[in-house]
Order: sequence, then structure tokens, then C-alpha cells
Amino acid sequence: MQLLELQRTMLAELRQPTAPEDNSAAAAYLRPGRRLSARERLGIYHRSYWARLRQSLAEDFPALRAVVGRRRFAALLDAYLIDHPSHSWTLRDLGQHLPAWLEQHREQAGRRWRAALDAARLEWAYVEAYDVAALPPIVADFHADSRFCLQPHLRLLALSSSVDELLPAVHRDGRTQPLPRLRRERVWLAVHRADDLVYYRRLDRIAFTLLQSLGRGLPLGQALPVACAAAPRGSSPESTADAIHAALALATQFGWLCSPPDASPA
Repeated sequence: MQLLELQRTMLAELRQPTAPEDNSAAAAYLRPGRRLSARERLGIYHRSYWARLRQSLAEDFPALRAVVGRRRFAALLDAYLIDHPSHSWTLRDLGQHLPAWLEQHREQAGRRWRAALDAARLEWAYVEAYDVAALPPIVADFHADSRFCLQPHLRLLALSSSVDELLPAVHRDGRTQPLPRLRRERVWLAVHRADDLVYYRRLDRIAFTLLQSLGRGLPLGQALPVACAAAPRGSSPESTADAIHAALALATQFGWLCSPPDASPA
């Protein structure tokens, strides 16, 4: 058996969700030891491989585990890994499909599916914001025809529960306090990186809609009416204008606005 064929055969065995039971398959490329058969030797690698995958996902999605519970979380991970085995040299990418997969497999999360999906989306945004590229921010000169792009590491999330309050508790080392109780509510979040650390903060709906519109490439003059339409019912023009100014000030403060790729150099 050539080396490449050996590697592919062994990898295929390791990717199986359960350890191989047929001794003859392992014996074709593994020698038995003094105390262990070929199948038992392969089983050591199999258990180690799956334990490392589960450990990596558990480290990236502790809030999801807190929402669904440890036992359901373990079954959820195994089901996900069967559908999305690792194909990358880095475990960083292992959970990239988990939010979309969970959206299609709500039975894996049980009755807390919506909160579980929120947790998965927030925690994957956290992973992405940590190492996605950053562009030089601009000090914006706001005009009706101004166009911007958003920082690549910025993630805007519209959630349906207060899972953002859960994340600090599950990430805190030596946690002894009970987890906060999740509430059903509309939450708009910005997840971003600053000084090599990831932060997230709540936005009002106006700020969220404005940033989302600018990120889609709308010029400021077109993005403003869209954002104003997101104002709570009964809001005064003055309060809406204040919210717009606050959103632009926040985006400038954190360097979220960048020149679009097709912008002409100054």
C-alpha cells in the first residue's frame, strides 16, 4: 500500500462516527502489538481524533452548550461532525457551518432552538471577528453620496434572545454564579475587534439598520431613509435624528467605516 493510499484509508476510518469493529480492515495496514490488536490500536487514534474535534467545538461554543445542556450538546456535535467533517488544516474552521446547520436541524436543540441558534451565531461571529482582516478606518465626511464599506471583522447580528448576557458567564474562568436567565427579546449586536480583543455591544434598531444598509453599499443619502423607517413607532423626528447622529459617531469612534474597494484615492 502506497503512503498516500494508506493515509486516505486511515483518515476514512478515523472519520467514521463509531470505532471500526472489523479487525481485518485495520490489519490491512496496521500491525498488531504485543497487547493490542490492529483494531484496538486504530481505536486509540479514532477516540483521540473525535475527542479533539469535540473539544475544539466545545471551546468555541460554550454558550450553545449552556443553552441546550451537556448531554444534548454532545449528541448535537456528533450529528454535526458526521454532516460536516473537518476538511481544513486548522480546527479554527471546524464550526463554520454550525449556525446554518443548526437552523436546518432544530430537533438537535429541542425546545430552546431559537436561543441555541442565537448562541451559535454569536459565538461563530466571535471566532470570525478575532482573526478576519482589518482595513484602515476613515474619518468620514458625511454627504448624501458618501459610500462606505464596513470593517471586514465587524459582524452585525439580529437575535431573538438575550444570549449576549450569557456569553460573559460561560467564558468566565472559575464561574460559580448561576447562569443568567434567557429572555425572549429583539437584540441587535455589533461584534468587532479592537486591540486584538473581541467585543460586542448592543445597538438600537436604527443604528443596526443604518450600518447594515451602508455595508450593502447604499450611499448615505439612500441609507438614511431606510434607517429612519426602523425607528420605533411614535418616535419624534428629533429623537430619530439624534439616533442617526449617535450611530455615525459610534461607527467613527470604533473605526467601523472604511473606504469602499472602488473608491478613488484622495
